[in-house]
Amino acid sequence: MNATLARPDGFRSPQLRRRFAAFSLLTSGIYAVAAHLSSSLESIAGADAAWVAWGLTLDLVVVVPSLYWFLVVRAGGPRLPVIPITVLSLAAAGAIVPSQYHQALGALELVAFPLEITFVGFLFWKVHRLVTGAHGAVDVSAELRRMTGKMLGEGRVSKIVASEATVFYFALAAWRRRAPETGVGELRVTHDRLALYNTFFWGILIAAVAELVGVHFLVMRWSEAAAWVLSALSLYGLAWLVGDFRAVRLQPSSVARGVFSFRLGLRWSVDIDISNIARVQALTPAQRSEIRDRQDVLSAVLMGEPNRLLVLKEPVTVEGLYGMTRRVDRIALTIDDPAAFEAAVS
Repeated sequence: MNATLARPDGFRSPQLRRRFAAFSLLTSGIYAVAAHLSSSLESIAGADAAWVAWGLTLDLVVVVPSLYWFLVVRAGGPRLPVIPITVLSLAAAGAIVPSQYHQALGALELVAFPLEITFVGFLFWKVHRLVTGAHGAVDVSAELRRMTGKMLGEGRVSKIVASEATVFYFALAAWRRRAPETGVGELRVTHDRLALYNTFFWGILIAAVAELVGVHFLVMRWSEAAAWVLSALSLYGLAWLVGDFRAVRLQPSSVARGVFSFRLGLRWSVDIDISNIARVQALTPAQRSEIRDRQDVLSAVLMGEPNRLLVLKEPVTVEGLYGMTRRVDRIALTIDDPAAFEAAVS
């Protein structure tokens, strides 16, 4: 977290930049000392080692966010990063301090959940304001990535947080939204009708809910804790399934202003200049089998087999969930109206 945390846009004045640099330097020092002392805890007597572990935990979880507050916020810097800094400090303390000395961490972790809820709630509020105030379509996934990158830095952590927020936004907070209207000169490109994704979704949803209830009461006979853990994992899976279904409807792919904006629910997204498209190729069963395991081909389908292969002149980086990326020069996809799409990109 320390010095790798990207500076938010609020750090424009030289004074704030100096203060943020001082915060990063002091935080790096605290992390270095904590890592060194944690590795030496085994050589310290029992009770003394526990007190040292308490001190290290407080340094990481309390002192680091406090430094940000007094060095940066008090000088006019943005306040919101205090929340992710605190949550990341908790995670760092759990990784640095040996597990047998997590007594202090267990008490401090009680604040992590409300802080995460506050942070995600703020993201939802910002996106809601953006969506309701926009005159055209808003790419919610891209906006959440931009916001978390601005607040947490452009790293894997911010991408994971953005993916989680995107899942729960579409699953829980987007039920009043409607699919964007097609603009002048714009072609909406859908990928779900030929794949029968609507039928698949409702069938899986009904089966998953029934299985969730049955498995929960079955596992309760052996372990109540295990039953609730499995149910929580199943509920997250249901949230992902619903979020993906809503994202397919609310964020369709499109061809507009010389760009093919490819969106496949929560799974993949990329913007491709039409000038970079060499050809759109219909796929035979033999060709589908041939490209199935190739690393330079991204198979981007909701379910079933692709019916078109998008061949590019230059490779592009396709973004997936949790910061995953693929560098490819061919994308196998299902297009419901391939004739209209080929006419639009030609």
